Amino acid sequence: MLHCSPLSAAFVTYSKRNGILPTLLREVLGARIMVKSSMKHVTSKRLKRVLDARQLALKLVANVTYGYTSANYSGRMPCVEVADAILGKGRETLERAIAQVKEGNYGGARVIYGDTDSMFVLVPGL
Repeated sequence: MLHCSPLSAAFVTYSKRNGILPTLLREVLGARIMVKSSMKHVTSKRLKRVLDARQLALKLVANVTYGYTSANYSGRMPCVEVADAILGKGRETLERAIAQVKEGNYGGARVIYGDTDSMFVLVPGL
């Protein structure tokens, strides 16, 4: 199966071939999930702060991956096609989430604002 970006770059699914960035991100995000999971079982406030800092650092590593692909003037791994695909998929996901709120029965909830990776929803009575 092929996925096409807005600039018409084509990418195969991971079942056909595992890419370098998806493999890296899978490892980083998997580690973040493990750290967040372990935080639930820790009682020490100090250790909890350390683990929280680690999971935030792993989140930052995952988020900065887009920057590496889009910074063509100073980046070490510039690739407009990958950056465009990331933005396109993010936009598609946000539009789908907005449509789901609009079409769903969520007690009169409505989308106030959506941008990049977040959506603000007004829920009457909350």
